[in-house]
Amino acid sequence: VLNVTVAGRVASWSPSADMASGDTEQKSCAEVNAGYVGQIDITCFFGVLSQNPSGCQAKPCLTGDVVSLSLDGQTQNVALSSDITSGLTGTLDCSAVNADYSGSVLLACIQGQVTSHNTGGCLSNCPTSLGLSLSLGDLSATVNPSSVMQSGTSEYNRECSEINDGFNGSYTLTCTDGTLSATLACTQLSCGSQTAPVSITVGGTDGSVSIDETVASGSTVDTLCEEVNSKYTGLVTLSCSKGLLSLNAQDCGVLPCEPWHFVIGTVHGVSGLITPTEQIPVGSTGIGECGAANIEYSGDVELACNEGQLEVLDTSSCRLTCSSYGSSASVTIDEGQYTVSPAQRIPHGGTGVQQCGEAAYGYGGEIQLSCDNGVLSVEGVDCHPEWCDPTLPVAATLGGVEGTTTPLERIESGATGLADCSELNDAYTGTLNVSCYAAELTVLSVDTCMRKCPAFMSVDVRLGIDLEAWLLPEGSITGETIEWNCSEISSDFVGNSTMICWNGTLQVDTSGCECLEQRCHESTCLWPLETDVQLGSAVGKVTSEALYILMGDNWTSTCEDTIAGYDGDLLVWCMDGVLSADPSGCSPRPCTPGVANLSIDLGGASLSVTPESDLQSGDDFDLQCASIHAGYVGNVTVTCSFGNLTADVQACEMTTTATSSTTSSTGTETTLTGTGTSITTSITT
Repeated sequence: VLNVTVAGRVASWSPSADMASGDTEQKSCAEVNAGYVGQIDITCFFGVLSQNPSGCQAKPCLTGDVVSLSLDGQTQNVALSSDITSGLTGTLDCSAVNADYSGSVLLACIQGQVTSHNTGGCLSNCPTSLGLSLSLGDLSATVNPSSVMQSGTSEYNRECSEINDGFNGSYTLTCTDGTLSATLACTQLSCGSQTAPVSITVGGTDGSVSIDETVASGSTVDTLCEEVNSKYTGLVTLSCSKGLLSLNAQDCGVLPCEPWHFVIGTVHGVSGLITPTEQIPVGSTGIGECGAANIEYSGDVELACNEGQLEVLDTSSCRLTCSSYGSSASVTIDEGQYTVSPAQRIPHGGTGVQQCGEAAYGYGGEIQLSCDNGVLSVEGVDCHPEWCDPTLPVAATLGGVEGTTTPLERIESGATGLADCSELNDAYTGTLNVSCYAAELTVLSVDTCMRKCPAFMSVDVRLGIDLEAWLLPEGSITGETIEWNCSEISSDFVGNSTMICWNGTLQVDTSGCECLEQRCHESTCLWPLETDVQLGSAVGKVTSEALYILMGDNWTSTCEDTIAGYDGDLLVWCMDGVLSADPSGCSPRPCTPGVANLSIDLGGASLSVTPESDLQSGDDFDLQCASIHAGYVGNVTVTCSFGNLTADVQACEMTTTATSSTTSSTGTETTLTGTGTSITTSITT
């Protein structure tokens, strides 16, 4: 027998059968102590029993165990919703005891029995029947929860319009242990385009006024009286209160006539729109401009304003203006008579100006003008001749070329200046003189313009008997002196010669050249180099541009250059200081067909003759006078003299049947046969 103890409770226990040493049996803890659960281990060891009660635990309060609880006068048998360990506490919803409460009841469990409970955690709910009075603006309202509210919960975003429909926003309703409270976030409604208009009466006319802008509650806004009655002006003041518009004040009066109002008026047969120059009160008079109806007139039109409407009273004060296209006056400028018109329209009795240059070209300044009922008068003249600007062109002819040039700088009127020759003709350089008067240029002279020498222009230069063609270097400037070495012309000379372009001609100076050879100084023909040459009865001179010619040197010259009418070449040479010429190579020039031509006049008729073949100088032929004029008889003698034809008509006599009548045969060519010579003639009678 073994006394088994569980939490102070003792019970005896004997094995139901013999136990071998080391065997173990179990006994329910509840059999020893009803407040415990689990098993006690009993072991036999060498005939002695021992116990181990560590498997015994205090009995818990189990789910489903029923406990009787009371809350706010209500008692309920409530089953536990969860296990509660012995010695600890658990909870139970307050609503399980009393439906009007929320929260938890605190329960204490000892060895499987609920020994106590605490309802301090139970808070009263707020039912839908519970109301809360709220004030918003000038209104109050009672609000209720939309559903049962447990303590500590809130209903959010409830519309402020529930309390006062003049407010927007929201409020929050909160339940605390059966008591309602509210947090408001409400503002008064503003007024705007969506707000209903206000009905008002202006000057007997009914209408409604609305607004387009947004106006806060408690504020006012102004609108125009003429929106209701177009004949009235002023302001209607509206008030906004909680989203509703109402009339606050009205200050409307009959509309005056404004400068932008108009009336159709007629001035001297022409109609147009006339507006007041300034506001005209109702029942008063004012003025408009005559030119608004008829631009040709100026002055004032008398207007009246009746009930906001304009009326033309009188146009008799309108007078003609002076226009740029219809008015003119005579003006004297620099002793010249001109016609002037105003630059802009001048009203009657007014003044204006016109630029002098509009009346007389080339003059600056202004002409003062006045207008009297359409009559233009000159009041003053302040005109002066203008200068000539560098862009002003002037025409001239230079070297046969017509062109224009401009001054190099601005020239005062009455003064002279310079212009560029190359602008007239690019073959020239230098400047020419021009005069200026009243913005007009005149070329005084082109004599100062110098013709340019074209690039690579050449000139023949002779030293002794040597002749060299010198070329003008490219880029040379007119008037620029260019030096050449004399030895480039003749190896007999040293020193420098110069070349200059002057007015399109190359001029050479060889005075700086010196001959080194002895023969230059012995029996040399010195400058001036010339000698007489006789050809027939004519005497001419042969000349050379050289400073001297060495003895024994010679050259040829054309016979024509010495005596006109001779062909061939002269041989010229220097011997013992004497220049001589041999004319044996010269012969009189014959009359060549087509080159030698002669027009013979006889009795008002003419005949052009030319040899059919070469006619030697001194030879002649006869031509019948009748071939020139049918009223003549006899022969004309035609003679060739040094390439020119002459005619002797003294042997021609008029026939007895000749009359003074003239016949014409123009452009007829006839071949005539003179004495020994055939010629072609063209007869004009």
